[in-house]
Amino acid sequence: MSRVILFFVILGLTGCFLKEKDSYDEVMKVIHKYSKDLKEEGIVNRWYGLHYAGPDKVYDGKIHEISLGYSIDNNLKPQDARKMFYRIVDGLLAEINDHENLRECFFHNPVTYADLHFSLNFDYESKGHLKQGEVDQIAIEFNKIFYFIANVNGAIDNWIYAPDGPGIGRIHSTGYDALRSIVHKLPETEKDLNDF
Repeated sequence: MSRVILFFVILGLTGCFLKEKDSYDEVMKVIHKYSKDLKEEGIVNRWYGLHYAGPDKVYDGKIHEISLGYSIDNNLKPQDARKMFYRIVDGLLAEINDHENLRECFFHNPVTYADLHFSLNFDYESKGHLKQGEVDQIAIEFNKIFYFIANVNGAIDNWIYAPDGPGIGRIHSTGYDALRSIVHKLPETEKDLNDF
């Protein structure tokens, strides 16, 4: 009897794994195609991933979050950077939601901002080419949008390690004063559009 139960447990786990692999492949095919189209505009995909567990950490074989990061070497003021950001994010959401075969891959439909961990960097390698008031990064996470804006010309946000003693040290950012951040809940309001 225990072998029969073990057989069905293994069969169930194998089915979940195969279902996850199929959904991963199908969704990533759409994301890679979308990223390839963006690359023609100079917008480069830097990282990606799909998360199959929700906030309660319960695995259900469905995609709960899409993680994507892109970069572009443009210096833009907040309003222009925001327009570019929303064009990219909304285009991705439309692309995913337009594929009916992907609907069963996700925890819920349609996929929205709440399902994204998405970042667009304008100074990805922290070269310090930003001028005061230009955007370093815009990101969506936890259904909020984060804007990081240069406070000074040549703003750099580097993480450095400072050893304090043997085996002890601190990691800190050199960009604390160089960048300021603004956070809005999504969707943004009319008031938020002028909050820079």
